[in-house]
Amino acid sequence: MKNIKYISMLIVAIVILQFTAIGIIMCTSKVQDVTLATDDVVECNSGWEITTEDGTTISILSIPYYGKSDADEIIVARRVISDKMCGKTLCFLSADKKLQAFVDDELIYSFGMDDKRAIGNTPGSVMVFADIPQDSEGKILKLKMQSPYEDYATYMTQMVVGDRDVVILYFLKNRILPLICCLGILVCGITLLIFATVQIKSKQNPARLFSIGMYFIVLFAYHLIETKVPMIFYGNQFLYSNMIFISLMTAPIFIELYLLATSDYYKKLMHILIGLTVINIIVQLTLQALNILDFMNMAFVSHGILSIVIASVLIMEFNNVRQRKKVDVAFLGILFAAICAVIDLVRCYTIKIGDLGKYSRVGVFIFGVSMVISCINDMVKKQIQFAENAKAKHISAEIINTLVTAIDAKDIYTKGHSTRVAEYSVILARRLGWDEERINSVRYKALLHDVGKIGIPDRVLNKADRLSEEEFEIIKHHTIIGSEILQGVSSLAEMYVVARNHHERYDGNGYPDKKSGEDIPEEARLVCIVDAYDAMSSDRAYRKALSKEVIRGELNRGRDTQFDSHMIDVFLELLDEGALSTQQNENGVKHDLDDVTSVVSELITQNCEPGAIKINQEDIGKVYQYIDGLHIRFGIDVHTVLISLVWEDDTAMCDVGEAMKAMEYSILQSLRKVDVMARVSESQYLIVLTEAHSQNLHMIIERIFVSFFKNSQNTKIKPVYEIK
Repeated sequence: MKNIKYISMLIVAIVILQFTAIGIIMCTSKVQDVTLATDDVVECNSGWEITTEDGTTISILSIPYYGKSDADEIIVARRVISDKMCGKTLCFLSADKKLQAFVDDELIYSFGMDDKRAIGNTPGSVMVFADIPQDSEGKILKLKMQSPYEDYATYMTQMVVGDRDVVILYFLKNRILPLICCLGILVCGITLLIFATVQIKSKQNPARLFSIGMYFIVLFAYHLIETKVPMIFYGNQFLYSNMIFISLMTAPIFIELYLLATSDYYKKLMHILIGLTVINIIVQLTLQALNILDFMNMAFVSHGILSIVIASVLIMEFNNVRQRKKVDVAFLGILFAAICAVIDLVRCYTIKIGDLGKYSRVGVFIFGVSMVISCINDMVKKQIQFAENAKAKHISAEIINTLVTAIDAKDIYTKGHSTRVAEYSVILARRLGWDEERINSVRYKALLHDVGKIGIPDRVLNKADRLSEEEFEIIKHHTIIGSEILQGVSSLAEMYVVARNHHERYDGNGYPDKKSGEDIPEEARLVCIVDAYDAMSSDRAYRKALSKEVIRGELNRGRDTQFDSHMIDVFLELLDEGALSTQQNENGVKHDLDDVTSVVSELITQNCEPGAIKINQEDIGKVYQYIDGLHIRFGIDVHTVLISLVWEDDTAMCDVGEAMKAMEYSILQSLRKVDVMARVSESQYLIVLTEAHSQNLHMIIERIFVSFFKNSQNTKIKPVYEIK
């Protein structure tokens, strides 16, 4: 599996090196190296003078030039045409203004002067390609400019003249690196969307990768337009202008959804920001449609929302780094992208015009590469973990069940405590955004958190009165005993962490090792909270269960002293929502077998009424695990039966498919809605029977077989079964 990681990294490195090499080669090549035309371009950045409406004339030493002008003021720029300009094409960027070009009084180019729009007033930006007549030497080239925005009319970008095809290629050559960055952003976005699709097929939540993938797709459109390259091929400047601002408005949504899918810690803030983003989009579209305000006038709102979102991402990643005590590639990518975004944001409000994505484009590309690398790392780690846990998945549930039963039998006052703590731990871990494998791990660790009580004398463990200090010291020793028991069993060794550390306190005053803060393993911090909650919400020999209000107050008072404050906040949310409530009776927690149906509802591939639930082979383990949990919590009977078809000779093999269909129909019709079946090979079905007593198993199987013989046409194929 590690080889996969290195191969993936090598592929990413090769792609980056290819892009870099192409960029260097194309940026260092001369124009004539990439075109049949041999003429060079000539800069036209000096010799200009500007005249304002009040008659003031300003000589310009060099371009680019940033001057002052009022909104809708007409500015005229002039210069004498040299012999090198005659018969050539003048090329420059005209940003958000109407423009006319004259040679003496002859109009040679016009943009936006007769533009009458139903929506908005922004002229947009355009790459000007104005053809200068051949006999123009010594004549005056005049540019007449007008913008609805302050200072835009006097802004002049660098100008070049040359043959039209040479000028276009010169323009493209100078934008090779921006174009490569745009292509890289697109590739990163598509790659992350492919990863999200893979997660869907593997029944994982794709929201995180889908959101960040769409974010890169949106930014690809934004940065591609900012390169001005599309303007050469398609001249609808109104479309470009609107796409820029709409991309700016919508981009925060995808980051907000990414944060929402990544961590519940930002849930409330992200809901607020999503609401603000949607409102911003609606308001801006409405004001633009009604010609009250242009997108340009409202861009600062979108910038503000995007800045808050970027800051939230940085804070989240910083917290992750602090918890892991390790800087990963995703954090570095986000940090670099944020710095570049700040630079371009400052440029946006200073120079106002030009390539305003110059630095953030590179930042987004690096961020995208870091996210792809991070995803590859995560996928490889999961595969490695899956392989390493393959053996752990075969841990006998009977061992764990036996230990939990022994704990409950030992401590008569806390019967069911371990299983309830396990269930609460799963609920809290899921709300914290942990992945399913980690949730499953914490479930078993929570089940065994009090295993050390097996070694505590009965007279102390089951004492009806409050414990003395000496007795409490004996009780405290159960954390060490539990750790030693679990470490002594190779298949359970990794589970010692919670058994040993679940009584450590965040302020360092716990036991047995007096660990504090984030030195306490995260799973132990989680179990510490739910352990305390169950202790307070259950009847004890010396007191009745505490009220919800009292429990809430005690938990809240324990933040940053006994408990991790972030986990407590999330747990209190669950408590307030009623997500932890259980129905109690004299036998403990009441269960409802209909829950099985709801648990597997997302896994169902075919739901046949009124019988069993049919699921995929890959999901049978998940369902069995849940049903086995019912057995652990409530003592219900759970049995698995493997039904196989056998045939007398090779002539019957061709009819096995039809026989399997008959067997499937028989199983579905013979079992109840709470039972589950899955096809596990070409000739075998595995069924999980819930609350089927041992003496009834043979009757159930006989019913299936009778139905099979009734529906199957081939007498040479017969079913056999094995009870697991």
